[in-house]
Amino acid sequence: MLLLILQGCAVVLPPEMHEDRLERFLAAEDYRAALDLLDNLESARFEPLLERKPEIAAAANRAGREVLGQAERLAADGDLALALVTLRQARDRLPDDPRLERQIELLTATRTVELEALNTDYLRLEAASLLERQRLIESMSRLATGPGELPMGPEELQREARALARALDARAATHEDPAERQALLQLAQALVPSEQRAQTLAALQPSTPAPARDTPASPTVADLQQALAGDDLESAQRICTDAARAGTDGALAALCQDIEQRLAMQLEAWLEEGRRLYATGDIDAAIDRWRRGHELAPEHAELQAALERAERVQERLESLRDRNAAVRTQ
Repeated sequence: MLLLILQGCAVVLPPEMHEDRLERFLAAEDYRAALDLLDNLESARFEPLLERKPEIAAAANRAGREVLGQAERLAADGDLALALVTLRQARDRLPDDPRLERQIELLTATRTVELEALNTDYLRLEAASLLERQRLIESMSRLATGPGELPMGPEELQREARALARALDARAATHEDPAERQALLQLAQALVPSEQRAQTLAALQPSTPAPARDTPASPTVADLQQALAGDDLESAQRICTDAARAGTDGALAALCQDIEQRLAMQLEAWLEEGRRLYATGDIDAAIDRWRRGHELAPEHAELQAALERAERVQERLESLRDRNAAVRTQ
């Protein structure tokens, strides 16, 4: 009986002790613990403390916005790992917030994609270096009177080449882009020739381009003015491209120069708008902006790089979501 009484006393703490705990949580900016504490109090006995709940929830919301802004700045500077640590630490002390979860999910996928891309670049550099060493050692072996004069024996060099070729093959298998796969497999083939790899490379060769179509009718100034009136830069660009092929008069050429300037401004606007949307976690809208720009200007390197990275991140996100859904159904 005494034990039960003591346990009951331990549970029913006086308001002053709950207030002390609440202040400690707030001093540590642990808003999750503070709100959890208030949720477990009886309204009749702790009304003064419970009246602070809206104020604490508002402070938690402000803290969430601040940490999202901090993470956005870190990510913009390339510090993705630090941005993720910042968000995850904040998640532990803030109430459940879908904004934090979305940004953590996005940055996790972005970090994975960029790390994989850097690992691919590293493998390429390793392969280029090894190929150069192979060439040098082959030249040195013709001059050396014995293996002791060589910095590395042929067998050791061949073992290194086989290991690197396997790594390149494995990396190529993760790429859906045929050009990326082909580049990696070509390096592996240069290191250690393989009949199976040669067949794969042959299958990746681009098909013969279709014969060119007949030249379209020459566009007119009226066609271009109509496209400009509707702010249809896509059609305007096609008209100017066709005009350049067919030869054009001065009026149309002058209008096309104006189109180039407007198009350049629009591309920069889409690039920056996409970056802003991406930073806020709206990856689908960012891809839409960058894809429109890329379709108009495939040669725009920044748009192409941004679009390719975002598409890889989107694929990674979909893969993670599918995997999580499969785990939940088990």
